[in-house]
Amino acid sequence: MSLALRFGALRHRDYRIFFAGQFVSFIGTWMQNTAQSWLVYELTRSPAWLGLISFLGFLPLSLFALIGGSVADRFNRRRLVLATNALALIIAGLFAVLIWLHAVEIHLVAVLVFLNGLVNAFDIPARQSFLVEMVGKEDLANGIALNSAMFNGARMFGPAVGGLVIAAFGTAWCMAANALSFLATILAVAAIRSRAPARQEKAPLRLLQSLREGAAYIRSSQLVWGVLGLVAVSTVFGWSYTVILPVYADKILGGGAVELGQLLSASGLGALSGAVFSATVASRFRPRKILLAGLLIFTLAIMGFALSRQPLLATISLALMGLGLILFNVNSNSALQQRVPDHLRGRVMGFYVLCFGGLMPLGSLQIGFVAEKLGVTLALLLNALICGLAVFAAARVLVQMRQRPVEEPAAASPSPINGFSIER
Repeated sequence: MSLALRFGALRHRDYRIFFAGQFVSFIGTWMQNTAQSWLVYELTRSPAWLGLISFLGFLPLSLFALIGGSVADRFNRRRLVLATNALALIIAGLFAVLIWLHAVEIHLVAVLVFLNGLVNAFDIPARQSFLVEMVGKEDLANGIALNSAMFNGARMFGPAVGGLVIAAFGTAWCMAANALSFLATILAVAAIRSRAPARQEKAPLRLLQSLREGAAYIRSSQLVWGVLGLVAVSTVFGWSYTVILPVYADKILGGGAVELGQLLSASGLGALSGAVFSATVASRFRPRKILLAGLLIFTLAIMGFALSRQPLLATISLALMGLGLILFNVNSNSALQQRVPDHLRGRVMGFYVLCFGGLMPLGSLQIGFVAEKLGVTLALLLNALICGLAVFAAARVLVQMRQRPVEEPAAASPSPINGFSIER
């Protein structure tokens, strides 16, 4: 199979430019994430504080992701992405300056992390919805998988580079590098000639009615709300493991920032493998099976990670954890985007962001405080148990769905309702 067929999204000029800019930006993001975790741990030496700071970073997604999705349906998505990246650049630059001036304290870290999360609440739905304008529906699934491969390729390199930079120069330089990396996305998006769908004049937007339209569509589709439910479980009890990696690197492995970077990079390597698999091979299999297989792989791997006491075993386990979660996430995102109608895409992706990033605060708090009280090992094992139960429950529902015809959800018709037109 030729590369053009295997990576169909790369046929599109706009997507190639976007891909390159985002890759540079995400390397900077992962450098900052590594530095931020290590900075918080240096300031507090507390798993609970790690959980609380992560909670504050994702709290805006819980509060504003649905609004962000509605905004992405209403306004020019390209301009939204430009604006959010400019704001993120300013926040990262301010973070670096505070550290250089030795003025950083834990409460200032909390404020900056919250502000960055607020920007993400509008950036993520806009970027997710913007993708279809660059590649069209035909190459949408491939574009989503390549996006994940790009993100996790950066996740493989960023933490490793970040750990070395922290050890050699300090955390401020990681924040500065991230600020500069946002320029890559800004320049890339500015060069894009997206094929935004024509938008008709509408009555003034009624936000609550807009959100109700999205919620009604989700309720009408067992597949959509079922996938969103699994995404919620994987967020709270799956992705939350990243919060306590600084404690694991310190207390279990006896390492420091370099070891933390290596652990995060191992997870990124596995995630990159899962994303490449999704972009090249996954189309031969049923997405529902890949969702469950990915979550099952993660469940078994996190159990191995919890019981590991050697760096090699921990690294292998983390790679498998990254592989499993990305197999799940890429295919859940693709399943949703392929199913939803264009005029509801931003709102449904807003709910997706709520279930994914918006529930991260809950996951961060629970694993941080459980690790504080019971230790890292028990916290990880409890999360693995809950993910395993979710896989079992979802498998039973899948069997039931096979035994009856699946009804197509009623997509909202392009008609005004209570003054809000859902026509795009």
